[in-house]
Amino acid sequence: MTPSTDTTSTPSRPVPLRSRDRQGAVGHAFAPHSVFERRIHLSVPAHEAFRWHARPGALERLTPPWSPVEVEARTGGIEPGGRVVLRLPLGPTSLRWEAHHTDFVEGRLFRDVQASGPFAHWDHSHRFEPDGEHACTLLD
Repeated sequence: MTPSTDTTSTPSRPVPLRSRDRQGAVGHAFAPHSVFERRIHLSVPAHEAFRWHARPGALERLTPPWSPVEVEARTGGIEPGGRVVLRLPLGPTSLRWEAHHTDFVEGRLFRDVQASGPFAHWDHSHRFEPDGEHACTLLD
């Protein structure tokens, strides 16, 4: 499964907001529910791309080898009730990130939602839209 070079990554609405910290300094923050979407054209049918993501180890296959992210625990797969706990080194300590899989439509969609971790809110849908008989678009 090799993505084509036709990829886009755009927010679906303006996201930077000006904010002030407790000391009054002006900075930028992101809206609590900013939406980012990336579209990737894949030269395989949607059901094949979906199966690749559903196979055990997909997260590890997608994580770049230089990334320090570790899977600390996993139960189930991408179906509702599945759970993954990641550990991300952060200086002398580490950050724990737990996500639960909530929605699932065979061959078309799965979704993970942060239970605890670095974001105020994380809701991540993976949608596979057919593009003819031999290709699809992954909306991530």
